[in-house]
Amino acid sequence: MDPSSLDSAELQKFLQQEKDRAMINQMVGKLTEVCWDKCITSTPGSKFSSSETNCLTNCAQRYFDLSVMIVKRFQSMLAGVGRVKRMRSTLRHPSEIKRPYLLAVHLRRSNGYFMVSNISRR
Repeated sequence: MDPSSLDSAELQKFLQQEKDRAMINQMVGKLTEVCWDKCITSTPGSKFSSSETNCLTNCAQRYFDLSVMIVKRFQSMLAGVGRVKRMRSTLRHPSEIKRPYLLAVHLRRSNGYFMVSNISRR
């Protein structure tokens, strides 16, 4: 696809697709780095052992689960901020506005996996 032949809307779509592709490549690279270091402890042969295969599968699944959890948390936080902005336009007194709060998510690494150890208000 030649970007010079695209109109503005097509160019924006093309650029977004390229950004998405770069983000996916970055995620796969990070996933590979983390899971490889955790699961492949010796020089690999022509095939992975069953324990290496299981470890890689579990590691990748946990990595994606954590990524989804973080995205959902940020989406809910953004939705909360949106609700507060809408409330500001409808309330009569600024003192009635409930302020949004920040969540502090503390992660700890356990057996090579990141686990949420504490979520608190700031």
